[in-house]
Amino acid sequence: MFVDGRWCEDKVRVFFEERFARKEGCQVRLDNVRFNSISKEDNELLIADFSEKEIRDAVWNCDSSKSPNPDGFNFGFLKHCWEIIKSDVVSVVKDFTSKSH
Repeated sequence: MFVDGRWCEDKVRVFFEERFARKEGCQVRLDNVRFNSISKEDNELLIADFSEKEIRDAVWNCDSSKSPNPDGFNFGFLKHCWEIIKSDVVSVVKDFTSKSH
């Protein structure tokens, strides 16, 4: 923690030790708990790359006239210029999703 203009590591250690120390007597156990799971096919759908059509559909489902983002472009601009910028938009989405794995 940064206190009075200097770092105090002991206070950080104490802070976390007090909150996350193992307490005797009360333990949550998950033995024999059955969690729901998805099929292998559903998992493949969830981790697959977005298609150009899915990205386009997401853009078209956004209101065109909402206020612009900090860059000044709203979804109306993206829709109007889609044929020119679609490869860049698709590339950005795919790059973003590949780094989040």
